[in-house]
Amino acid sequence: MRAKTELDDVVITDELERRPARPPNLAAENAALHALATQLGGAPRRLLDALVAVARDVCRAGSAGVSVAATLPAGEQVYRWEAVAGAWAGYAGRTTPAERSPSGISHARGAPQLYREPDRIFAQVGEVSPRPFEVLLIPLPAADAPPGTLWVVAHDARQQFDAEDVRLLSSLAGFTTAALRAMYLNESRRDAEQRAAALEALDRLKDDLLAGVSHDLKNPLASIKGYAQFLQRTIRTPAPDLEKIARGLQVIDAQTVAMTRMLNGLLDAARIQAGAFVPRSEPCDLEACLASALASLTPEERERIDLNVHGRALTGNWESEKIVELLDNLLGNALKYSPAGGRVRIEAERHGGEIMVAVSDAGMGILAAELPGLFERFHRTPQAQASGLPGTGLGLFICRGIVEAHGGRIWAESPGEGQGTTFRFTLPQTPLPAGAGGPRGAPIPDG
Repeated sequence: MRAKTELDDVVITDELERRPARPPNLAAENAALHALATQLGGAPRRLLDALVAVARDVCRAGSAGVSVAATLPAGEQVYRWEAVAGAWAGYAGRTTPAERSPSGISHARGAPQLYREPDRIFAQVGEVSPRPFEVLLIPLPAADAPPGTLWVVAHDARQQFDAEDVRLLSSLAGFTTAALRAMYLNESRRDAEQRAAALEALDRLKDDLLAGVSHDLKNPLASIKGYAQFLQRTIRTPAPDLEKIARGLQVIDAQTVAMTRMLNGLLDAARIQAGAFVPRSEPCDLEACLASALASLTPEERERIDLNVHGRALTGNWESEKIVELLDNLLGNALKYSPAGGRVRIEAERHGGEIMVAVSDAGMGILAAELPGLFERFHRTPQAQASGLPGTGLGLFICRGIVEAHGGRIWAESPGEGQGTTFRFTLPQTPLPAGAGGPRGAPIPDG
């Protein structure tokens, strides 16, 4: 009951009938309408700006504006101040909740509404300056456009709106609706074009992904098939060479592991995208993960790695397999995009309550404009695409998902094209009991 009484205190629409209306200034009104008519074929946004400026002038208001119903990304229904002139011009773009705003109530009542000191019950109105003494709103038709209101504000207690102001705003409402309809149709057309472009880009990304996956599967499958055929011939000989058979089986096993890792990466990417990736929390030693990642490299690749681990007890509660996958991706990228024989440096150290790891290369580098989107799904820099090197654009996306799921951060730094790149990530540190976390300080595999 109290809320209704407060609203009744500020809604004074009945006073419009009791107040004497000033005589109309038809010459000024016609001039203003003619000026607006000349802009009907122009940009809807400019028409709206011109319209609120005219509304302010003809109603002798301190501010004027147009509010349009909108839905925020979180689903909240609001009214957005689409165009504003006068003392409140700096607040254009501001939003107010639809259910608790003068525009929402005026549109729900479907008739002009006059408010006195609306900031007494509408908190968002009280946050702007100068303070409103009176606000007059005209609801706009909602056909082919979101519902809205056209409004004027008196910031001086001596300024009072009357029936002539209602008539003037009602006259301008048609122009306002036309401008909003044109703007809405333009935005709908632009959204449709953007969706079409996004679908085309997604289709290209799908083709690139299939090409990259096919390339990455082709080599291990060819190797497996070749060694399987070799083993079939070998075991048919009178005295099979067991050492050659063992080496062949090792190659098949290694290639199977590589394919499994790649397929698991695709599954991880799908889980990360769906928000369903939750790593296990288990005692883990970073040095053991580094040793595992290095062990998967060829002897020639390991020769190019400079590893510096500063301090001991680089431990935490992380899923060790995912940390190895993270390191595999970063090391694989550093080696792939470095020149032949280029060095790759790994630094690991404690930094406050975190462990920080940096993987640096002296490769093609990354332009500053590319850094913000580097960890997006399917993203490949123009330099990477131009290099002709295969890639799915999922590796860094997976890296970010793994790091953030563990409560860490990941980012990239590069002085520029041709000057190498450093990827850094952090993980929360947790001391482990003695003997936990796998082999502590496991040695780098020999080449």
